[in-house]
Amino acid sequence: MALKKKAAKTKTAARKPRRRNVSSGDEPHPVDIFVGNRLRERRAIMGLSQSELAQKAGITFQQIQKYELGKNRISASRLYDFSKILNTPIDYFFEQVERHVVKTDKYEYGFSDQAQDEFEGADSAQKRETTQLLKAYYAIDDDSVRKNFMKMMRQMSGVPGRKVTKRRSSRG
Repeated sequence: MALKKKAAKTKTAARKPRRRNVSSGDEPHPVDIFVGNRLRERRAIMGLSQSELAQKAGITFQQIQKYELGKNRISASRLYDFSKILNTPIDYFFEQVERHVVKTDKYEYGFSDQAQDEFEGADSAQKRETTQLLKAYYAIDDDSVRKNFMKMMRQMSGVPGRKVTKRRSSRG
């Protein structure tokens, strides 16, 4: 009887996927780190603490810390949950990943054979000021006030916005 339990235990253990252990020398994959950073950025923009996000996701804040550091990979279903909680499309977590992930022999990103200089200002989402501005913008509850604020910012900066044109009626 004990032999059967041991055999069953061995089969179950063999089916479990190998977990990455950072302390054993395995480093997190650069994409996991990038996605974790994007999770942290979006959480900050939405004004949520790690504990608040964890509560909404039904996990511990320590798990959020591990995700944000890239120590634990975020599953597809968990990423979907985060996208709903943080009100953002899933692709947000992967935007510009090719620019930030170091090339290796195993993973080749992009078309260039040579290293290229990064566009200055490309990491503006990383800046604290940008995060604070976005938090303040999304904290404006009144849609018309928020739209007027955006219009004012575009006028002051010279950055054009989308122009809304009226469609002409096909009637004579």
